[in-house]
Amino acid sequence: MTAPRKPTITYQPGSNIRRISWPERPADVRVFVAGKPVSENHNRATAGAVSKRGRVHYQTPATLAWRGLVMVAIRNALAAGRQKLTPPLAVELAFINCRADLDNLLKTTLDGVTDATGVDDRHYHPMHLDKQSHRKHPQGVLVQLWQGPQGAA
Repeated sequence: MTAPRKPTITYQPGSNIRRISWPERPADVRVFVAGKPVSENHNRATAGAVSKRGRVHYQTPATLAWRGLVMVAIRNALAAGRQKLTPPLAVELAFINCRADLDNLLKTTLDGVTDATGVDDRHYHPMHLDKQSHRKHPQGVLVQLWQGPQGAA
């Protein structure tokens, strides 16, 4: 059995922008989750009740619904392939037709990935994020996951 390849890093000429592709093989899990990703800015709401530490915060129904959509889609893909992913994981997220900032879309989506795989997001490396616009494609996120080499976490 050959060892998995290490990440390859390519730099764009004349820039400090780099692209990491890891590894150069098909994703272990590849799933498109259709729907409107929930921005981190709309992730939590404040209830009127006041606790000893201040107001009570809770996740909004939209946040829980999006997180659940991501979780179910990934769990279904894992069940179809009869596989279980363990740390570390390479993660690629491509948000399609989303207007919010990438960093705000990331948290809620990664929470759904964590719920589905059981792998804490501190073990997601490398991670690649992208945002694209396609007229004929529905809004959502393309999630791709690769199993990393053992002992690399």
